[in-house]
Amino acid sequence: MKNASTVGDSPSRGAIASQLLDVFHTRYVPVTESGCWLWIGTCSSHGYGLLQKQYAHRISYIHFKGPIPNGLQIDHICRVRSCVNPDHLEAVTAQENKRRGEGIAVQNARKSHCISGHVFNENNTYIRTHPSGRQTRQCRICKRRAFLAFHQRQSMKGLDPMTKKKTSDYAGGAKARGLPTPMRAIRLKCLSCTCDQVAEIRECTIKLCPLWPYRMGRRPKP
Repeated sequence: MKNASTVGDSPSRGAIASQLLDVFHTRYVPVTESGCWLWIGTCSSHGYGLLQKQYAHRISYIHFKGPIPNGLQIDHICRVRSCVNPDHLEAVTAQENKRRGEGIAVQNARKSHCISGHVFNENNTYIRTHPSGRQTRQCRICKRRAFLAFHQRQSMKGLDPMTKKKTSDYAGGAKARGLPTPMRAIRLKCLSCTCDQVAEIRECTIKLCPLWPYRMGRRPKP
């Protein structure tokens, strides 16, 4: 469940005043089918019950189970945020609370295969770090196939797949025009395809790729 420890954090870790408890017991309705105690009072924008600027589920946990240990958060086992049944509440770490969540990032992290059905294992998983610091998984097989399709499209247009410039621009010498040589461009593209894994370039088995004979950055021996 979403972190709900910012409202009334310090007061809600200690004892609960008796007057507050009297009001608390009048603000929920037990549901027989699910066992939840649904809060009928004021709720936050995220759906958590509020009572005098404190989270109702935290009040319930402290009253029925005791103080919340430092560094832990209260998670709803029933996945109902407005529930205040102490039997449906558990103190867990922030990491565990996030792992149990239902967000898109958590759902993607649970996936064991890519959208094409390739397994996410150590050899077939590339971890991409975005400029923001966020990390995402990529399937190496799909990445290679996408590159091969891109190269074929560029070749049909008469463009170099690395620089996206016309191959005729290399006339007169690549260095003179500030462009990488064809061999260098192929090498860089192979590095990009394998996520900078030199060993993978050497052991590449995609012989249908037009760059395969030149993957080591030099022309093949006759």
